[in-house]
Formats: sequence, structure tokens, C-alpha cells
Amino acid sequence: MLLAPRRPPASARPVTLPQQKEEANWSAVLVAFKHHKEAALEVLVDSIPDDGFAEGADGPGVTPLMGLAVAGRAARLERLAKEGLVGDLDQRDNNHETALFKAVAAGKAETVRVLLKLAATPMRPTHRGITPLMQASVEGQTDMARLLLGSEHVGDINATDADNETALLKAAWKGHAEIIRLLLSKGADPGIKTRSGWTPLMFAARDKCTEVVELILGSAAGGPVDAVPSDGETALFKAVAGGHTAGIRLLLDAGADPSYATRKRITPLMQASFVGNALALEILLATGRAGDVNATDADNETALLKAAWKGHAEIIRLLLSKGADPSIATKTKWTPLMFAARDGHRNTVSVLLRSGKAGSVDAGDRKGVTALRKAVVAGHTSIVRALLVAGARIDAHEPDGQTLLMMAALHGHTDVAHVLLEVGHAVDLDAVDKDEETALLKAAWKGHAEVVRLLLSKGADAARGAKQGWTPLMLACVEDREDAFHVLLSSGSAGDVDATDKDGETALVKAAWKGRSAMAGRLLDAGADPNHVAKNGATSLVFAARHGRSDAVSLLLRRGAKSTVNAVADDVGPAIADAAKTCPLEVVAKLLVAKADPNIQRQTAEGSPGMEDEAKALAGRTALFEAAIKGRPAVVELLLAHFADPLLCNALGQTPFDAASMAGQESTASILDVVQKKAVRWRRRHCLCQWRWALAEQAAARATLSGGRPELERAA
Repeated sequence: MLLAPRRPPASARPVTLPQQKEEANWSAVLVAFKHHKEAALEVLVDSIPDDGFAEGADGPGVTPLMGLAVAGRAARLERLAKEGLVGDLDQRDNNHETALFKAVAAGKAETVRVLLKLAATPMRPTHRGITPLMQASVEGQTDMARLLLGSEHVGDINATDADNETALLKAAWKGHAEIIRLLLSKGADPGIKTRSGWTPLMFAARDKCTEVVELILGSAAGGPVDAVPSDGETALFKAVAGGHTAGIRLLLDAGADPSYATRKRITPLMQASFVGNALALEILLATGRAGDVNATDADNETALLKAAWKGHAEIIRLLLSKGADPSIATKTKWTPLMFAARDGHRNTVSVLLRSGKAGSVDAGDRKGVTALRKAVVAGHTSIVRALLVAGARIDAHEPDGQTLLMMAALHGHTDVAHVLLEVGHAVDLDAVDKDEETALLKAAWKGHAEVVRLLLSKGADAARGAKQGWTPLMLACVEDREDAFHVLLSSGSAGDVDATDKDGETALVKAAWKGRSAMAGRLLDAGADPNHVAKNGATSLVFAARHGRSDAVSLLLRRGAKSTVNAVADDVGPAIADAAKTCPLEVVAKLLVAKADPNIQRQTAEGSPGMEDEAKALAGRTALFEAAIKGRPAVVELLLAHFADPLLCNALGQTPFDAASMAGQESTASILDVVQKKAVRWRRRHCLCQWRWALAEQAAARATLSGGRPELERAA
């Protein structure tokens, strides 16, 4: 509702005067008026000479007379009026507010009385259509309203503002019973509605204003008790939603229809069940006119379904006693038992199960999900136990093959898993879903260590892998589930620590790949092979170096990975080449000390269509290539110091210097340029020496064969 703005209390008002240029020509009175400086306003108004109140408006249309009205100088106003010095009493500012309206808003009753006595128009509205009577009504100023209504020219008491709200509607909105009593006695119409269709009775019913409800219903023109606003909720519906028990009784006594349904077919009975108002429900049921207790709304939900959703056990007990059917399901086939099981309403579940009318405990929703599964996924242990005791099937499988135990393991509900294993004696610990994953695999994947411990203690097979051959130990390594990893490894039942997946990779390979140094150390302590070679030819060391896992590289070298330091995989280069790209200098140095060959070249790779040149550029690269392209001069110098060949070419015939130049790495290109030129000169001299030596050897051979005879020497 839009009303004239209320002035803030003096303590909350700013103390600095405004600085806007538009105020430069205002009088001090008008500045104080605009900024609600009431104390200053009163002083300034008293300083204005008597002949100053007849002046016209200034600035936003505010007159000195308005300042006199707000200041509450009723006696002076009356004296000035007798002397003819107040000008037009009904002059309005830019908001169409008169001096009378401002006096009402300021709560100056005596000033209002004087202005009315001087024949100020009492019902002149603002630009929003708000009259002084409406302002007094919303503020709860009964004496002010009485003054206005006692005026000879009070006008239409049922006048409406821009929102089609009357003074009575505004008073009902705020719950001002005395003003409502006064307005009704003067003929105010309680049947007029706002633009959205709300009546004064609806406001009172919603806000639990019992006295106002009684006044409106007891008036001669009480208005339609079942009027329907745009939201479709009658006054009775709003009283039920707000828990206004006294208002419900009054409305029902006045003839309100308890079976009325909104556009979505929601009845007061459903609303009372939803909000959990048992007393309101009893009152509605006692009328005998509340309609079918099993009526459904647009979503096919009954009152019982709504109560189960919110967990109102007492409501459910009452509805069941009146014949409510707990087997009725929603459009998506959710039953009351499913709602209660999912949301953890233990008492509600008990009431439904004890009723014996809840239908099949194994009924599923549209996706086939049962109440038991919903409770398992949500982790409601006591409800799971109650459903199992009631006969719910524990061996039911989902379309994807997941069992209840898998769901409990996946979500980390240890207590639920314990109940399932305790109650369900036929639970298959090692059952698999469509991905061939067991409950133990899912628990390890999510890192639920306590569930892992429970399943292992019950005999779950820790060596069983998923469709890709991944074991629980591998999953724990990859997902960095440290607690679950320690439980698996320390249990002694994790199976072969060097078990491989379909790619021939072990848990140690995966730990090295992900840089899990602590896990890798534990695996090595448990006897994992640091030199195991996967199907693609890569070792743990190659994986660690390729992904820049410096700590893992150092660990593997310390723990015996030196024998495969020069292993070359099908799709990656040797460890030294990958380390030269990403690992710190000290890791590269450790690999070189471990006899890593800096001149091992990547194997030829077949590129996909359109990528042949890129594949050739990768093929034949050495560690020196990688360091040069990545712009790592310190690594380049280290490799050169360990006899890396600067003249080795890749499949495109490029040298490391060429590759560095093409990559724009000036720091490494400058080093390689000098080294390459020296190497070329050295190689030329070396080749010349080798040629001369070969000639000498050939001459000696000929001399030996001919025995010093020239014709035989020529033949040789």
C-alpha cells in the first residue's frame, strides 16, 4: 500500500543541512521542512512575521503555512486566520499535499481542528489519491479520524486511492480496531476490495485480528464472507493458513464455506494439514461440511500427503481416524510413507505403519524408488530399521543394479549400512551394479573410511575391481581418500598390492600419476614394485615425471626405480624428457645421477588426420628439446653438462636450437646456438681426422697385401 511517507523520529534525522544547489534560494523554513528538522522548524516558524504566511509556494510547492501546520502552532494559525493573513488553506505542494494533510501526518490534532474550523477541505487527496482520513486510519490516529469525520464537508468515506484502497482497508491492514469501529459506524463499506481483490476481512483474518473480524462480521454491511481475491484464498483460507483459530470459528459461524477450493484445488482442510494446525483441522472436520477428506489438489495430493510431507504425526492420526486413505499417491506416485521416510519423520512413519493402511511398504514411485531406498539415501537409520521390521524387501535392486547397501556406502551412512547388514542376513556384500562396482568400491571412491572398515570386517572382497579393473585401493589413491586408503592397506585384506587394471597400471602407478607421495610411500612399504611396467610401457617414474610430480619422482628414485629410469612408453617419452618440461632442477639432476640417458628420443607417434606434422614434431624429441621449448635455461645447461647431444634431430629434422627459436624461447635458444656451432665444428674436425685415419689404414692394408710389389698394391 502506498501512503504518504511518515516522518522519522528526531533522533534518527541527520543534523547536517543539505548542500544541493536547488536549495540555495530556499528560506531556512523550507530547508528545515524538507529535511524534517522539526525542532528547527518550530523555532524558525516562530521567527516568521505574521505577514509572511500569506506568501505563495516556493521550491517544491511548500508554503510557510504548511510549515506552521507541521510545527503545530494552532493558536497562532487561528489568530492569523482571523486577521486574514494565512492565504489559501487548500494550497497543495508538488505531491498534492495540503497543510491539513501534513498536520494529520505529523499528528498535530489541535492544528487539524483549527484548519477544519477554518473550512479547510478534509478529503482532498494527494497525487496517489490518499486522503487525510486514509492517513489517519493507517496511522491509527482515532482522535484525528474522529475530527475529520465530524467535519461538515467530510466527503465520501469510501473514497479509494490509486490502489483502490479505502480508509477502512488501510485500518484493517494495520489492525486498528477503534478506527474500524468508527469508520463502520459512519457507513464505511467492508465489501470494497483492493485491486488484487483483498477485503478488510481478509487482512484481519490473515493477521489474527480477532476483534476486527468480529467488528466487520457484526456490521450491517459485513460484505461477502467468501469473497475470492486474485490469489484464490478466501478469508477462511487465510485464517487457517495463519493459525487464527478464533477467526476460523467466527468465519464458520458467519457462513464461510469450509469446502471451498482454490484454483489449484487446495481446500482449507489441506491447508490446515500442511501447516500442522490440529485444532483448526478439528474445527473444520466438526462442521461436517469440510468436504471429502481424501480430496486431491492439482498435484493429486491429499491432506494426508501434505501432513506426511511436513511430518505432522498428530494431524495424520486425526485424518486416519476420519477415513483418510494413506495409499493415495501423487502424480509421480509418491505415497505419504515415502515423504515421511525421505524427510526423516520417524513418528509419522510409525503412525502410518501402525495404521495397517499404508499400502505396500515396497511400493515404488514413478522411478521405482521405494520408501526404504529414500530412507537409506537420506541416512535415517531408525526409519530404515522400522521399514525393515515392517517387511520391506532388503534385496530389491534398482534399474542400474545398485543395492541398498551400495547406496548406504556411497553416501557414507555407516549406521544405515550396519542396520542393513544386521537385519538383512542375506545381503550380498560383493554384489555389483551395471558398472561392476561393489559397495566397498563406492565407499572407497567417496572416502567413507568407517563404511570401508565395516564392510571389510564383514568379509567384503577388497581385491574385486570394477569394470575397468580398478580396485578399491586404486580408487582411494586417485581420489586422494587418505583415511579409506589407510584402512584398506592396514586391514591386510586389500589383496595384491601390485594388482593391475585393464591398462596394466597398479595402485602405485596411479599414486605416482596423481602425486600422492605419502600413499606411494605406504604402498612401497607394503611391497609394491617401483619398476612395474604398464601395458603402454610406462612406469610409475614415467607417470610421475610426465605430470610434474616432483616429490613422487624423488621418492621413487630413492626406493629403487632406477632400473627403469630409461623406460620409454608408447604414448609418452622417457622420464627424463618429461621431467625436463615440468619438474624442478633438482629432480632432473636426480634422474641424471640415476643414469637417465638425456639422448633417448620419443618414439614415433602416428598423428590423427590433419595432425601429422604435430605428431612428427613430438616424435624424436629428447629431454634437451623439452627443456629448450619450455624456456628452462638451467635445465638445458644441466643436460648439456651430462652429454646431451645438441645435434640430435626430431622427425622433422629440427634441432633443439631450431625448436627453441620457433617457440620464441630466447633464453634457451642463445645457449643452444653457441653449443650447436661448437658441436658442428668439432664434428667436422672429428670427421676429417677419421677420414685421414681411414686412408692411412687403407694404405697399410694395401702394402701388407702386395708385399711391397707395386702391381699387387694397385690391385689391392
